[in-house]
Amino acid sequence: MEKFAGYGFNKSHSAAYALVSYQTAWLKAHYPAEFMAAVLSADMQNIDKVVTLVDEVRRMGLDLTPPSVNRSQYRFTGRDGRVIYGLGAVRGVGEGPVEALTAAREADGPFLSLADFCRRVDPKRANRRVLEALIRSGAMDELADCPADAHIDEVRARLAADLADALHGAEQSARNDALGMTDMFGGVEAVAAVPVQRPPPPPISRRERLEGEKETLGLYLTGHPIEEYLPEIRQFCAGDIAGLRAEKGSQLVAGLVVSARTMRSRRGGDLCFLVIDDRSGRMEASLFTDAFETYRSKIAKDAILLFEGEVQPDDYSGALKLKVDKVFTMEEARSRFSRALLVDLCAHDACDDLPARLKRCLEPHRRDGAGCPVAVLYEAGDDHGRVARGRIMLGPDWRVTPSDDLLARLRREFGEERVSLAYALG
Repeated sequence: MEKFAGYGFNKSHSAAYALVSYQTAWLKAHYPAEFMAAVLSADMQNIDKVVTLVDEVRRMGLDLTPPSVNRSQYRFTGRDGRVIYGLGAVRGVGEGPVEALTAAREADGPFLSLADFCRRVDPKRANRRVLEALIRSGAMDELADCPADAHIDEVRARLAADLADALHGAEQSARNDALGMTDMFGGVEAVAAVPVQRPPPPPISRRERLEGEKETLGLYLTGHPIEEYLPEIRQFCAGDIAGLRAEKGSQLVAGLVVSARTMRSRRGGDLCFLVIDDRSGRMEASLFTDAFETYRSKIAKDAILLFEGEVQPDDYSGALKLKVDKVFTMEEARSRFSRALLVDLCAHDACDDLPARLKRCLEPHRRDGAGCPVAVLYEAGDDHGRVARGRIMLGPDWRVTPSDDLLARLRREFGEERVSLAYALG
């Protein structure tokens, strides 16, 4: 700063900056949660900036408490070494609905259920669109009518399924109050006391949950999309980003595209610079003109991709960077590196319609002779405890594209643990 002051600022300007820098550094060191809450609140409407600052909160080792209609304020707050997410940073909510719900909470205590929330908060200020945003962000998880140990995907499915009834009950209660009437069945409270028995809705998918968080918060709060691919990625990548080392020759690196920017080269072609993340760390990946022109259709924010290229030291930042030669989607990586798609069936799965069920799943994804081979594993035992196991390889006409959709359909049909990709056949 002193050197820069010699030609960039006059001395008084530099002195002012030095004082502000000292004060902010002191606050960040001694009151980290409160400091980061204030910084996040200052840029709350800039979701991209919030994402960057949340990464800093995690890097500092602070606990980040998810948004909650019973704990959060409009702004981020810091307390006991924790940063509590501000409801004002939830897309589609706004200051008016947050004021209404915090006023109701301060007047009558925490919300007990979704129906209780809808009854106590003015629906003109917190309408259905606002409630859907709060549910998808996770701010209403504690209001679900679910067992305490229910999975988060079950919780959010239940909230979404119960929303219509909760709104209807609140509207009925409001009409009765306006008319000075008492419902012969006791209004909303009676309904809450004797809940309607209905089968629980199927849980939402992990991807749906994370996409809901991304849309409402701008980031993935309860997980990372790459996690479900890690068992596969470890089959063809030597390590994660945090464990990479600079060396000559190509390496395979997988990651989620956090950001992408393009620029024009001096020769007139386009260059692309990506930031990729695999949850262990982040790094910059660069595609020069030829590579970018070849693979630009695959590059998109939040895409999970496999990159082949040389890991080099970055002389400017001191970190590592990746000079990309090739880019593969996950489907392409599976087709290139896997040996077979395995469907593992035990004896009790054998039934007359097994071939039809398998054909129904595979048919839309066939790539005659060019895709991934399919193997059916079968196991059976006799009365003497002897077990036989065999592998049936389907013919080349039944090779498939190993897409996420195909894997999901097979797992729904035959079981989550029965479907896998083999990267080395024994």
